[in-house]
Amino acid sequence: MPIQCQYCSGQTFRRSRLRSEDLWQLILMRYPVRCLRCSQLVRVSVTASCISLSPVTGGEGPVRAGDAWKN
Repeated sequence: MPIQCQYCSGQTFRRSRLRSEDLWQLILMRYPVRCLRCSQLVRVSVTASCISLSPVTGGEGPVRAGDAWKN
């Protein structure tokens, strides 16, 4: 079962940056991810966060007309 945003029901996420207040959540094996649809912060299990896109790359995203030659 895929993870789902509790605010907008979106199912695409990226890992969020860690903050000092996230330390307790990490001890509980919960990692912050951000919904790509509504940008809300959601905490999910560490296993589910490994599936999410990395914060550095930001994912593939939509293909723009000028970038079509790269694919």
